Amino acid sequence: MKHLSKDDETVTITKMNKLDPPLCERDGNDLTLLFLDVETTGLSFESDRIIQLSFRPVLVNNKNFKISAIAKNKTYFNDPGFSLSEEIKKLTNIDDSQLKGEEINWPWLHATISKADFVVCHNAYFDRGMIESEFKRAGLSKTETIWACSMNQVHWRDFCRPSRSLEVLCAWSGFFYDSHQASNDVDAMIQVLRKNKKIEELLTTAKSSDFRVFAMGSPREKNSELKKKRYRWDPSVSCWYKNFDSNKSAEQELDWLKTLDSSIEPQMFEVDPKYRFAPE
Repeated sequence: MKHLSKDDETVTITKMNKLDPPLCERDGNDLTLLFLDVETTGLSFESDRIIQLSFRPVLVNNKNFKISAIAKNKTYFNDPGFSLSEEIKKLTNIDDSQLKGEEINWPWLHATISKADFVVCHNAYFDRGMIESEFKRAGLSKTETIWACSMNQVHWRDFCRPSRSLEVLCAWSGFFYDSHQASNDVDAMIQVLRKNKKIEELLTTAKSSDFRVFAMGSPREKNSELKKKRYRWDPSVSCWYKNFDSNKSAEQELDWLKTLDSSIEPQMFEVDPKYRFAPE
């Protein structure tokens, strides 16, 4: 945060009360970004439910990546069918009385997401996983819109080494906000990306393919080493895998797997961006 200080001894941050207005004229080729956040009853895609969802459509110029229009924030509540834990009530400032009888129109949300060029979340794996789980319960298909992650698809370390959490990134950017309310999180996400000129980087990364490396035939005694390198288990093929954002990194991982154990037959597949962050 030293760069925020004029005397190298003090830092001043201000509260964000509203988004800065667009500074770019609208264009017929503008991209539609749906900034989105959810509050939930917990972390399980299978057993937990969304209780609050907020999103704000934003238009971004396709050439200079400046925001050309900001639509109104829309926020909805959803009754999970059971009482909230005290921990969730304190975290979200939402209680059971606010949720009673409320229901999100999942088919409408599915159609809204499908019309966007990108859905942007600050932990897209979780937000997409929770939303796709709700779609599945409603008998809807997975979305094919590209989901972008402002936490994992922007190189923040040169700007803020301590953390990639939204609250910390905002503080490092000179402002704070009331977090863990979906609408506030959405606006903070927009502000921190625009203030640090990271929208182009985010979208460029988001529309590029991922590369998934599988450790085919890996013996059980190598599980701990794969876990240390953040491999995940895919039950559909009974195999450990890891995603990479470049072909070069994936190729290097293939070489590492060959040295890990001679019985491993590493394989690599290109993953279309529209399937990134989708739950298994």
